[in-house]
Amino acid sequence: KDQAFAHIKDDDNPCPFIHHDASDNDSYVYPLVQTWTVNMDNTFYAAYDVRAWENLDNFDGFHPDAINAFRHSMVKLFTEEEVRKYHIKCCRMKEKKMNNELVVVGCRRDLVAFLQDPDMAKY
Repeated sequence: KDQAFAHIKDDDNPCPFIHHDASDNDSYVYPLVQTWTVNMDNTFYAAYDVRAWENLDNFDGFHPDAINAFRHSMVKLFTEEEVRKYHIKCCRMKEKKMNNELVVVGCRRDLVAFLQDPDMAKY
């Protein structure tokens, strides 16, 4: 665990998306939040069903722990006041869409090596 912890925690460059403080000292589980920006314009609203996290009845797929971890990240990035002002929203595509793009999963070291390989630039 100590060796793994050295690869995910960096006190000099803290990451708001990995929650070291959310786990007890004996845990090997650290909440990780995947986040990306979107323009919430008419095109977005035409493609996505958007709900406030408080109104998720019959909106399967949004686990309360995931929503809380996302909220925790937003408070780390901004402030508690701003998060309360803008509220957490959950979005789902209205029509399912197949992702035909390559998805790469792995440890950080391997992903960096993959991205730096000139033969992989096409991806």
